[in-house]
Amino acid sequence: MGRKLHPTKASILLLLGASFSAHADTIREYQWLTGTDISGGLTVTEQDSGATTTKFHFNDRGRGPDQSTRFTVDKNGVVTSFTATGTNYYKGDISETFQTRNNKAEWQIDGEEKTLALTKPTLYLPLNATPEYRAVTARALLNQPNHRMNMAAGGEAWLTVLQTIQLTRDNTKLTVTLHEIEGPEVGPQYVWLDENRDLFSISYGWFSIIRDGWAHTAPTLKDGQFAATEDFVVRKSAEFSTKVDTDIIVAGAKVLNAETGDLSTPMTVRISGGKISKISTTDTTEGSHIIDGTGKTLMPALWDMHAHIQPANFFNYIAGGFLNIRDMANDPAFIKKAQQGIAAGKIAAPDIHPIGFIDKTGPYAAPTGNLANSLEDALGFIDMYHGMGYKGIKLYSSIEPEWIPAMAERAHRYGMKVMGHIPSYMTAGEAVQAGYDEITHVNMALLHLIGDKSIDTRTPQRFIVPGMRSGALDLSGERTRDFVTLLKEKNIAHDPTLGIFHDIFLNEPGKPELMARPYFAQLPPALRQSITASKGYNDGNEATFAKSAKIADALVKKMHDAGITILPGTDAAFPGFALISELEMYVNAGISTKDVIKLATIGSARHIGLGDTLGTVEVGKNAHLILVDGDPTKNITNLRNLSLVIKGQTYFKPKEMLKTQGYKPYAETISMK
Repeated sequence: MGRKLHPTKASILLLLGASFSAHADTIREYQWLTGTDISGGLTVTEQDSGATTTKFHFNDRGRGPDQSTRFTVDKNGVVTSFTATGTNYYKGDISETFQTRNNKAEWQIDGEEKTLALTKPTLYLPLNATPEYRAVTARALLNQPNHRMNMAAGGEAWLTVLQTIQLTRDNTKLTVTLHEIEGPEVGPQYVWLDENRDLFSISYGWFSIIRDGWAHTAPTLKDGQFAATEDFVVRKSAEFSTKVDTDIIVAGAKVLNAETGDLSTPMTVRISGGKISKISTTDTTEGSHIIDGTGKTLMPALWDMHAHIQPANFFNYIAGGFLNIRDMANDPAFIKKAQQGIAAGKIAAPDIHPIGFIDKTGPYAAPTGNLANSLEDALGFIDMYHGMGYKGIKLYSSIEPEWIPAMAERAHRYGMKVMGHIPSYMTAGEAVQAGYDEITHVNMALLHLIGDKSIDTRTPQRFIVPGMRSGALDLSGERTRDFVTLLKEKNIAHDPTLGIFHDIFLNEPGKPELMARPYFAQLPPALRQSITASKGYNDGNEATFAKSAKIADALVKKMHDAGITILPGTDAAFPGFALISELEMYVNAGISTKDVIKLATIGSARHIGLGDTLGTVEVGKNAHLILVDGDPTKNITNLRNLSLVIKGQTYFKPKEMLKTQGYKPYAETISMK
């Protein structure tokens, strides 16, 4: 179904012979797709009164919104009022209102009120928008000169009209046009509109929304949207990159020994053919490209060991000093294409080290990767990932526990590591005994210590139960000692993604998400609103969840002290920024700054099998380097203040990259001791 007419009371009376007439409401129906499966929907009702209402819901492994909105627009399509009610992705209640009157905009989100004097048309971007609102934004921009508007939260949004294509369904033909919106988010947003400028489709990567009855066209639209994103990334990459044909010399910087955390005296570091060729106190500079490192620290670039990389965050990684990431679940075709573009020098992005993702089919199956119906299917996926050169497999919550020994044996035969969520109704200790090499996410370790195998961890209970019950754990007790000993004896690594659990356990509605607070002021204004927290799983149990956050910190520290490899990763938005937050949390948990830097450099490189070529500043190693203002061993926060990022024979200026994208770089004076 596409558009349909909904009879109002007036039209019913007309059918009964009433003497007056009324226009019928217009309804548009949409399907929310997880991959190719319908997992939710959107209903848009254009009311006879002039208002538009939307009802939106989807199910993502027990999470997902169920919300209603109502808005009105002026003659140019600019929103003049907006309300949102219902529940958000984490099932927390939402409350948002916006209105314009007397040349003033007023809005309220979860009790936080803001006002803005209006002198020109201004775009309001709700925190609790449904997909229809992107079409509303596009229409408003299309009606403005140069397709540009100020945003109520600050900054500017602008739109570019891209390709138009024709779709067919049976004997019906429909023309849709792709529009690119910049300003509201990291990287561009996209939306397909039909001939009436109504929403037709949006691809969100793993998910998509599409007009009811047209799901068969979703792959074509996704490909078109991805091609537009790729074009954007290639253009920006050329703008941000400086390629050097001669040797590069970094002169006068102190070199950080990532193994010990010690700094050298000022040195001259030569890069030839993308590798470090000489480190000395003196070196001839004739015929070389000179970079002045006086007063700065030269160190190996950082790693993010838990990423789900997308084109929109390529540049965040570069500007944050991250030149290698371990991708923990993604579309293999996208990864292959991205790797090819990166290797060819067309795309400015970190090198990607992918992990193959496997889950079992079912109601809580993951939205990406390969889904197995049987153990034979799962083993076949491992064979496939090995053939693609992947370094390991990540298992998810619906995998049958009895499959793990055979899957681990197959992976280990290929030299691949086994990691991931602990399957439902299984403990982390049992998974280790069955063949796991890593435990992914600190909540999985906490659930082992809680020891309740009745919990269905395919659902949000894997967040809620650790939040409610971890605070009562005794980390000096026998169960913890036995667990840590097991991990150490079997050389098991842990990828805690501590930051995302701080966001869950210490959530404060109306305030920035916890992980984002250190860099919140650096974000463009519109992005600040997008990472303002709503009600979450800790609603009504804040003190209990806060105790669990302290236990999570203490457990990571305890593991590190026992010699267990900690792998810094984000699994979060703004990954280039968020990984520094993750490292700051390790320091706050009591791990030394020098140890934390080691974890994020040579420790990660060595774990993934690349310690001979990456992770330290040594002759013969690949030149994946960052130039830091200040001494990061004295204050980990100095890692946020980069002067230069060097990747082989190409370098990037992070501050310029950030400014171009609307960010505020960190002040030159930040904690420089």
